[in-house]
Amino acid sequence: MSKLSLALSTVLTLTIFISFPEPAKSHPPVISAVEFGHPGVGSAEAEDTLNPRTTVVGVGATVYFGITSRVHGVAIYDAGTRPGDVDTSMLIEGGGNCPGGFRYINDTNNRVAIFNPPCSTNTQTGTVHHTFDRPGRYLVICTFDSHFNERDMYGWVWVKEKK
Repeated sequence: MSKLSLALSTVLTLTIFISFPEPAKSHPPVISAVEFGHPGVGSAEAEDTLNPRTTVVGVGATVYFGITSRVHGVAIYDAGTRPGDVDTSMLIEGGGNCPGGFRYINDTNNRVAIFNPPCSTNTQTGTVHHTFDRPGRYLVICTFDSHFNERDMYGWVWVKEKK
């Protein structure tokens, strides 16, 4: 193929591409997952952690929380809430299917969602989700008081503006 033919072919291909672009593709919403507990690692500390501890998503994204133990409860607090802002004196006794002595944090101040009432008769392991519609850094905690207070079982969902 001569240089002229190659150049002409390239120009025609470029012209066709520019003249007839592909239609815009719609993108599915961003989805992220956070695991409440990391079972099978061999230590209680790993079973009482969030993995990952921080997840970053865009506005409108849905985050799925995988619950690996029925004693974990998921609470999401509004953007700007810090772990020290959660009133850990607001407790409820486990009751129901909970072993004795299980107490759960029930601070409703700035709480935007709560899932998996711990040890309820209809709650087992599974997945819950929440869609974040506003930017900010949201606090996510395990409501079991000893997991939050003694094992720092909390993390963050950082919601950023879409660009």
